[in-house]
Amino acid sequence: MPFSVDGTPSGSGERIAIVMRGLVRVTDPGTMTFAIRADDGFELKIGGSTIVSHPGLQKPLVASRQVRFDAPGRYPFEIVYFENLVDAIMEWSVAPGPHPEVKDQTSLPGPMFALLPTEMLVAV
Repeated sequence: MPFSVDGTPSGSGERIAIVMRGLVRVTDPGTMTFAIRADDGFELKIGGSTIVSHPGLQKPLVASRQVRFDAPGRYPFEIVYFENLVDAIMEWSVAPGPHPEVKDQTSLPGPMFALLPTEMLVAV
C-alpha cells in the first residue's frame, strides 16, 4: 500500500497486498473456529498450516474452519490478503468451540463469532 511521508496510507486503496504475522494467544486447550470474511483473496495460516484460503477475486464472502489446540500457548499466524478493485474487506473472527465449517458463504456460520479480540494477539 502506498504511504505518505508522514507514514499514513495514501492512494485509492485499490490493488493492495498485505502480509500480517504475529502470535495467537490460546489460554485453554480445545477447539476454536476461525473465520475470515474478505473481498478479495486471502490465506490464514496458524502454526504453519493453512486454515482457510481463497486465492482469487471474490465479493465479500466467509470461510471458516475448526482448529484444535492441544495445549495453551502462543501459536504463530500469518495472513496474506490482497485487494484488486472496489471494496477492501478483511475481517478475522473467532468463536469458542466447534461450529460449522463454511466456504464462500455471505455471513458467519453462527452468532457466537466475534472479531478476534486484541488480547488474543501478540506482536512479534
